[in-house]
Amino acid sequence: MPLQANMQDTPHGRMSVVVSTETGASARAFYRNDFPPELSKPIATLMAANEGFNGIVNNNANTLLPTVVDQHNRVAVVNTLRAPFGATQAALITYGQVTAKAQIEAMSVTPANASNQPIRNRAVLAFDNANMPDKARMLMEASFQQLAGLVEAGCFDNIPGTANPLPDDLVALGKDRYMLFNHAAKTGMAADHPLKPTADNPAQFGVDEAAVLADAQTGLDNLKARSRHFANGSQLLRDVITAVSVACSVNTNDAFALLTGN
Repeated sequence: MPLQANMQDTPHGRMSVVVSTETGASARAFYRNDFPPELSKPIATLMAANEGFNGIVNNNANTLLPTVVDQHNRVAVVNTLRAPFGATQAALITYGQVTAKAQIEAMSVTPANASNQPIRNRAVLAFDNANMPDKARMLMEASFQQLAGLVEAGCFDNIPGTANPLPDDLVALGKDRYMLFNHAAKTGMAADHPLKPTADNPAQFGVDEAAVLADAQTGLDNLKARSRHFANGSQLLRDVITAVSVACSVNTNDAFALLTGN
C-alpha cells in the first residue's frame, strides 16, 4: 500500500498521521484538546473530516491502481476537507485579529505630558547607557512611566543588524512588566487594592502595587494564552496542508489550493 493514514490518541489531543511508504514522506497534524470555544468547534469539525479523509486515503490505496490514487485523493480533499478547512481558517483569522488588536492596545503608550516627560526621558537615557546586567535590574525595578518611556523610545524593538541588541529574555521582561502596569492603569484596578494599615505602619495609605500587579497578571496570562492558541491553530493548518501534499503527491502550494480553491 503506497499510503497509510490513521488517527492516534494522545493525552493532549489527537494526532493524524499520513505516511507514503514509497517515498518515506510523512506528515502529522496535531488536534489539541485545549483550544478555546471560538476555535474548538471548527477544529473539531476539521478533525472529524480529517479522520474521514484518512479512511478514504487508505481505501484508495488498497483498492485503486497506484497510478490513479493521487488523483482520487485530490478529489477527496475538495469534497471532504475544503469546507471545514476554510471554516477553521476563517475562525482563526478572526481570532488572530482580535488577539493582535489586544496586543497593540496592551503595548500602547499614552502621550507624555509635562509631569511625566522628564521621567520618561531620564529612564531612556539611563537605560541606553547601562550595561546588560544593569538593564535587567532597571527593568525589574522600573515604574510605569519609566517603562512607558522605554516603550515609547523603541528600546524593546530589536532591529536586525542593530549593535548589541537587547536579549529576547529582557525584551520579554520589559514588555510583560509594561503590559501589567498598562492593564492596571486602563482598568483602574488600583482602586481595588489600597494599602491597609498594619501594626508596623498603622497610618499607611496608598496603593498596594504588588496586589495590583498580581491582579493584572490574569489579564496578561489571558493575552498570552490567546497568542499561544493562535500559534497552535496556525501550525495545525500548516500541518494539514503538508498532510495533503503527502497524500496527493503535490507541493504545499498546490495542496493549499486544493484546500481553499485559491
